[in-house]
Amino acid sequence: MSVIDETHDARREKLGRFGSGPCRVSDSELALRIFNPAGGAPRGGAPIGDAIFDLSAGLEAGLFSGEAARAAEAAAGAALNH
Repeated sequence: MSVIDETHDARREKLGRFGSGPCRVSDSELALRIFNPAGGAPRGGAPIGDAIFDLSAGLEAGLFSGEAARAAEAAAGAALNH
């Protein structure tokens, strides 16, 4: 089976801590969605299990740089199709 690049390889997983325990996610599973945080405006994030990675919070925390920062900025707003 061929893959587009290494991020789509099903054998490539990352172990992370989301919510109350560890979980495994592959890079290709991080689909973007718009979510409504309690008391906040709609914004972009990546669902991981029953949690969501808030792109705006990641940007504010300085977790992105270069191309990744530009991509996160583009997807962190209230719409993904602008």
